[in-house]
Amino acid sequence: MSNITRHDILNQVNVLSGYTELISETLPEDVKNDPRIGKYLRNLNKGIETIHGQIVFTKDYQELGVVSPIWQSISDTAREAAFPFSGQSLKFSIEESGVEVYADPLLKKAFYNLFDNSRAHGEHVTEISVSFCRIADSLVIEVKDDGIGVSPVMKELIFEKSVGKNTGLGLFLVRGILSITGMEIKETGIEGTGATFKITVPPGNWRENASQ
Repeated sequence: MSNITRHDILNQVNVLSGYTELISETLPEDVKNDPRIGKYLRNLNKGIETIHGQIVFTKDYQELGVVSPIWQSISDTAREAAFPFSGQSLKFSIEESGVEVYADPLLKKAFYNLFDNSRAHGEHVTEISVSFCRIADSLVIEVKDDGIGVSPVMKELIFEKSVGKNTGLGLFLVRGILSITGMEIKETGIEGTGATFKITVPPGNWRENASQ
């Protein structure tokens, strides 16, 4: 029932978006150039985008933990998550390795949300890198960009629901996906030099695939 309801709501959101665009195109030039009208239309479009994002989030959150965790290649999963950003002037540097992690099947969505967060909030991000290293018996995955970074006061808050410039749901979902198998994430970058997200994978939940 929730899937049907979500589909119906998204259809209505798309209808609303279409009519908003039509209204914008048919307005007389003197009205269209009125700063107040422009502000109203921008706010209306932003509201529509927010509703759309929140509905999509409910689908992802509903699927969280439903399917059992599986072993997944970090390199392959990160590359698949980066593919939708092709042609957006973003360069990805993803370390090649046979290292795998035991994670929820939504791990690709977690990487995608981290990349999208950089694109949306980094302001001038041109490059995103994914690398990993072993620290004691744990594995640390690092997702780094060259944007404006995160202020010290926001480093923990950005993972809370409804905190951020838009819906504030992307990083909240990332933390939820990772926590299914005991992975932890924190932001450790220096404001002004880019964001750095470090994901710690506990012992036993990562391995090196000798066949690769």
